[in-house]
Amino acid sequence: MSAILRSLGAVCSLALLSAPVPAGAQDISGVSIMEPGETSVSQTIRLGLNKSTVIELDRPVADVVITNPSIADAVVQTAQRLIFRGIEVGETNAFLFDRHGRPILNLEIVVNADTAALERLVLQGLTPDRTLLFDVPVAEGLARAGKRSRPDRIEREQAAFFERVRQCYLERATGEPDRFRVVDAGVGLDQVRAQLENHLQEMLQWR
Repeated sequence: MSAILRSLGAVCSLALLSAPVPAGAQDISGVSIMEPGETSVSQTIRLGLNKSTVIELDRPVADVVITNPSIADAVVQTAQRLIFRGIEVGETNAFLFDRHGRPILNLEIVVNADTAALERLVLQGLTPDRTLLFDVPVAEGLARAGKRSRPDRIEREQAAFFERVRQCYLERATGEPDRFRVVDAGVGLDQVRAQLENHLQEMLQWR
């Protein structure tokens, strides 16, 4: 009888070990998964291209991990002060841990092209009364560029890059509604011309 019980116990143990884990179960003993933006120490920062920001911490940092160092980098000035710099337009994450491996900060870093700074440099204090922003979907714009000539270095970037740049300009237009007018350049030439005539007529009436 004892041999039979031992055999049954072994079979039950094997069955428990091989039993499927429910799809929603994520509790793995000894493993901790920290997803971006899902913890109490998660924050988002926005950097201009080639611009920096200073992060002050409440306790010393021992390890800094940037998932895509081609987008942003960090300089540890002191154990509790870091300087993050935007290198390329895009998004990345930075995970900061203390010497015990506990998370201090989980940063979602967004690097945008600082078009306002470039404008100030070029215009030297002069501001146009009206700026027309010709907007076209990224796919359509790339298709037109491909028909014009062979893609250059910039035009060989991924579509996501162009979408981020496009959104940057659209955000500027939204933030300065008295100055910007968005022209839908994804339509036919006659429709674009009609939009331009309306905007010019509006400007002449305003003056």
